[in-house]
Amino acid sequence: LNTITAETITMLIGETGDGFASTVKKHMKQCNVTIEQLSELANVSTKTIQRMRNDLEYRPTLRTIVAVCLALHLNPFDSHQLVNLAGYQLSDTIEHRTYNMLLNMFYLHSMEDIDTILEWSGIQGFGSKE
Repeated sequence: LNTITAETITMLIGETGDGFASTVKKHMKQCNVTIEQLSELANVSTKTIQRMRNDLEYRPTLRTIVAVCLALHLNPFDSHQLVNLAGYQLSDTIEHRTYNMLLNMFYLHSMEDIDTILEWSGIQGFGSKE
């Protein structure tokens, strides 16, 4: 605890009022990932990534947000925060329970592994552009 500073805590939990767009930018910066790289990793168009970062009115699909979280290998706390900031709540459907499992347990896995799990669950993988 002696090595943790207030600045570190603020960086981890974010500033009060941080919105979805600024949080996406923060995670991309922390992961040292460009728009083009994230587009490739998450199989999401560069236009979608740009809108997520810059358009305060844009609400991407839950599927897109989950793909971005997994592509960035965000930890469960950060992933669920991003989902919530976008205005979503994971429910008790098969799709949402599968997303929840992936965000909590498989976030360090490759997107290929994640696509396999999605397909085993009867859900289309992230392997095709939106």
